[in-house]
Amino acid sequence: QEALNKKEDLIKWLYTIHNLVNSKLRTQGIPTQEDPTFASVKSFYEENLSYGCTQTYFPGWEFLFSIAQTHPLAKENLHESPLPNAPSRSPGMSIEELNRYNLLTPRERYNQYSLFWKALAESLPFEEWRLLFSRLEKKHKFTTNLQQRYSLVRCLWKIRCDMENEFKLKNTTKFGDLCDVLTYHKSGCGNSSKSKTCRRKLRAVRRAKTLKT
Repeated sequence: QEALNKKEDLIKWLYTIHNLVNSKLRTQGIPTQEDPTFASVKSFYEENLSYGCTQTYFPGWEFLFSIAQTHPLAKENLHESPLPNAPSRSPGMSIEELNRYNLLTPRERYNQYSLFWKALAESLPFEEWRLLFSRLEKKHKFTTNLQQRYSLVRCLWKIRCDMENEFKLKNTTKFGDLCDVLTYHKSGCGNSSKSKTCRRKLRAVRRAKTLKT
């Protein structure tokens, strides 16, 4: 909360969180690059921002789609997994405390999850991106589609395609390739034979189209 008061403090907070995530990945035996210096990270993003909003890269798509894939109301997430040594849930605990110990119910987690998505448009770095993203949220009924994982992924994909076309963004991809990336990051996409995820939905669509031709 304190980091939100100043831009520089927020940047340093994000840098610290990034390195903590890297550290956790290393303890899990996942190959992870060495932590970059704070100066190099700051310089990298300042340079990217200097290129402007068109014919450039939108660096956050994989992150956003990974969040969409871990929807709190998806079947495999409809359970609580308290952290080791977490206290018992009590009526006086705040949302922050419940979240810290992973004690939120799926519905409580969804309420917090939706706050992230509702704040997303205003968090983008360029005014042109913010304005278009807000318009596309209405066009593609983002709030309605937010309630289910696949509809959210599909809606976010439509927004991505529209933004790529409007701003001639460079990091374009195909939906199937996106699913491969999500699978690689162990988002759960396609891991279960019963899961209704982006990969399996895409395969179903392809089969249907083949049968019609």
